[in-house]
Amino acid sequence: MSRHDGKKNAQVDYSIQLRRAMAALLPRLGLRLLPDNNKERWTPRYLVITAILIACLGTDRLVDRFQAARTTLVRMYLTRRRPGESYQGFAGALRKAGDALLEELAWHLRVQVQEIAGDRWLIDGWLVFGCDGSRFDKTRTLANKQAFGSGGRSKSGPQQFVTTLFHVGTGLPWCWRAGNASASERSHLLQMLEKLPEEALLLLDAGYVGHSLLRAIMNSERSFILRVGANIELLTRLGWDYRESWNGIVSLWPKHARERGAAPLTLRLVTIFDRKGRRMDLLTNVLAKSRLSDAAVSRMYRKRWGVEVLYRSIKQTMQLRKALSWSPESSEQELHWGMMGVWMLGLMALREQPQAAGEASECRWSAAETLRVIRRVIRGSLGRGKPLSMRLSRAVLDGYCRHGPKRAREPVNKKREKPPGIPRQRRATRPEKRAAARLKAVA
Repeated sequence: MSRHDGKKNAQVDYSIQLRRAMAALLPRLGLRLLPDNNKERWTPRYLVITAILIACLGTDRLVDRFQAARTTLVRMYLTRRRPGESYQGFAGALRKAGDALLEELAWHLRVQVQEIAGDRWLIDGWLVFGCDGSRFDKTRTLANKQAFGSGGRSKSGPQQFVTTLFHVGTGLPWCWRAGNASASERSHLLQMLEKLPEEALLLLDAGYVGHSLLRAIMNSERSFILRVGANIELLTRLGWDYRESWNGIVSLWPKHARERGAAPLTLRLVTIFDRKGRRMDLLTNVLAKSRLSDAAVSRMYRKRWGVEVLYRSIKQTMQLRKALSWSPESSEQELHWGMMGVWMLGLMALREQPQAAGEASECRWSAAETLRVIRRVIRGSLGRGKPLSMRLSRAVLDGYCRHGPKRAREPVNKKREKPPGIPRQRRATRPEKRAAARLKAVA
């Protein structure tokens, strides 16, 4: 397609470049482009691309987002059959095939993360993942209230709780589970353990303290760094493991675990302090400091903040804090494809951003800059100039150093949680030592 002056149409050209950038990350097999019959308008590849484009246009109503995404899809595939024109038809087709498409796409994108990560794949020789949960708002329809419930403050609307595993080196999602407003993030993590590589190390906050959960992680041959507080009690000199004589080695054996005959957990306690002198107590099942030093534990756990950045990118940058669909099925699909949208944005940016020397294990891609470029392509306002790959390669975080606190001029209504405190430590009693000896004898 050309203009009257003979110059190439930049709007169409950028759409083709966006199609190629997405095609490089989507599976070549399994996402069919051609229809099976004369009536099919929404093929699997059409559905995936349109759902991701809609997730990138989080500022408009769903119908307006759909129309903009469909127009871009038509420009991407000028010689192919046109997709359906109604949002209702698209939403219905996505509900039917959405779960299968999500599972297939997630598996393929996990492979892409490993290929694109490069030196970011490992941190201090460990494959590090973070885990945390957050709530997303839903529209106040009766169906959503009955399906999701409310887990926030009084008079809050229906919400959905999402627990996300993210790869710390790249800052990209790896896996997630969604439930109603009162869902358990511990249960979600147990469901996602099989999605992690066997050599993975998990970064967990104080909400994941639990003997059975930690035992399950250790039984799966994975490691963890867990922040603990005053809600747990640690034992010393229990006599369960010969390494208890090492500095910092403690046992986690709560009363309910002893009563049901569960074995104690032998862990290592690491205490660190931040720049403001605030104390953090961390537990890890990697007992040897030669494998994981205290300094490495400190460096890794500070990177757990990346999951908060990920949620901020989805909720604020992409403006997907609240789903706009009225039905629970469509509302849940909207959330899942929003997660897929930020995943694709990150992969497209990192694919074009080769690492500079000395930047190993550092994630530099900017969700806001990447989203700004993609939105301008969708809306046809990018104009002529540099190719899309070059624009994505420059979508990086600012390198300035902040000299003052990032504080609003006026107070805002923020959630302010109290620190978890200091874990209680005591020497094991004689009955506890005898119980451990009996359990060790029959083990």
